[in-house]
Amino acid sequence: MEEQPNNKRRNLIFLAVLVVVLFGLVAIFITRSRGTASSGNTNNTATGQVTLQWWGTFLDSTTVQPLLAEYTAANPNVKIQYVNKWPGGSRDGAQTQYYASLDAIFSENNSLALPDIFMVDNTMVGYYENETTPAPASVISASELSANFYPVVATNLVKAGQVRGLPLWVDTLAIVYNRNLLLQAGRQTLPTEWTEFKNLSQQLTTVVGTNRVLGFAAGTTKNASFGTDLLQLLFLQDGINLTDAAGRPAFASNATNAVDTLSFFKGFAGSGGSWSAANADNDALAFMKGNLAMIVAPSWLVNDFLDINRAQSLNLNIGVSKIPQISGSAEINWGNYWANVVASKRPNSVEAWKFLKWVSEPAQLRKLRIEDSKKGRSFSFIYPRADMRTELENTSQYLEPYLRSMSTATSWYMGNGVKLRASLAELIESAGTASNVQSAQTKALEALQDKL
Repeated sequence: MEEQPNNKRRNLIFLAVLVVVLFGLVAIFITRSRGTASSGNTNNTATGQVTLQWWGTFLDSTTVQPLLAEYTAANPNVKIQYVNKWPGGSRDGAQTQYYASLDAIFSENNSLALPDIFMVDNTMVGYYENETTPAPASVISASELSANFYPVVATNLVKAGQVRGLPLWVDTLAIVYNRNLLLQAGRQTLPTEWTEFKNLSQQLTTVVGTNRVLGFAAGTTKNASFGTDLLQLLFLQDGINLTDAAGRPAFASNATNAVDTLSFFKGFAGSGGSWSAANADNDALAFMKGNLAMIVAPSWLVNDFLDINRAQSLNLNIGVSKIPQISGSAEINWGNYWANVVASKRPNSVEAWKFLKWVSEPAQLRKLRIEDSKKGRSFSFIYPRADMRTELENTSQYLEPYLRSMSTATSWYMGNGVKLRASLAELIESAGTASNVQSAQTKALEALQDKL
């Protein structure tokens, strides 16, 4: 029977609707397929993009941003968001606040709030060991790091054959001095040996004592900076091992020698010394006022001194000399710096390590230093790579002593460096007996074992 016109019209409408529906389904399928195919290594999104959160210290965002843009241009699927988390203020106060903010986030156990990369100072790498992941050997191996970076970097940042972090700069300690006060004492240069140096510090205090000028700030932690670092350095220079073969604290194994070294150190603030815990000003302020001839300081503090000297027209004639050594012994210096580590509870740790490897290569470090130099400071940071040392030679009279000390700088894997420094500060302020040295070692072991 011939189909009726109404039925034909109905069938045509049905076919048209069916075609539209099929086209819609095909379009949805294609869209979803493309989204799935491009997802790759992401932050659980369908865009294929990896966003890395980077918490830094000291480096301004404007200093870092050109490098981040360059990395993203070469790796379009990776975006790095950098924030300078250093709170400012006094060194100890700012450090306490910074680590407290990190610990608060880790204690929340919320992986979404964690940064992918964050900076810690070289004494705190062990404290965050359980919350961080080492670099894949395919990205950077321990042997590669040891071959290119300063020895102190491998000492602090390699454990069990794995790289735990990468620095963008390194630093050490030196003696910063007032040249004019030295000239008043008939000296143009500083002694290179500790006994002669201590005699000079006392002489400077005697020569200009009526003007309330002291020789050298040390022997206490109440108003003298970097005292715990200096004590550890003196231990090492005096042949006292800080750790045993297993990396455990061992400076009390020869308590008699440790007490002798401690007594030498405390003598700077003792009767007839060159400093006093009762001074109203801390060492940095006393130095800038012209009331202190010599102070131990890392290079970043020299930059602060030079900036203040220039801005306030203080007309201080500032010099820098290497840390004194023990006569007849091998040279040993102390390393202090910050390193980048990678959070273990974030989904893109491999991408994070790839970026850190890239930004720690010579070409990028040069660019970072150029950007940092735009801040107008007297000099910029020391490259962490020993294979770049010659590039900085003769670039600054103030930086040169630090640069010449870096190859012999050392430290150790402390665990909780903040806790360790507190125990050593307690030792310094104690009576300095063998019993107190042993107690400090016990607390140092606790600091080594302290984990989040």
